[in-house]
Amino acid sequence: MIRNILLVIFLLVCLPGCKESPKSLESPEQSKSTFTGYVAEKDTKANRALLVSNSESSLMGNEKIYDADWISGIANQVFIEDRE
Repeated sequence: MIRNILLVIFLLVCLPGCKESPKSLESPEQSKSTFTGYVAEKDTKANRALLVSNSESSLMGNEKIYDADWISGIANQVFIEDRE
């Protein structure tokens, strides 16, 4: 009996985590975020460019760490060192 009660409590706690968040239901157009930085590299074969943030995200020892992300579909529209 106690085992069944614990099982029900466990399921009630875990099941809400299985629900899809509203953000995952958005279309790709709605879920696009903005990333500001400069173009550090281009990959024209894959039609993407590497954008590096303007501000440092953290320090590791004496090294500054910057956020970077490959953005697809923009390689033909930007040049290296462009600011976005």
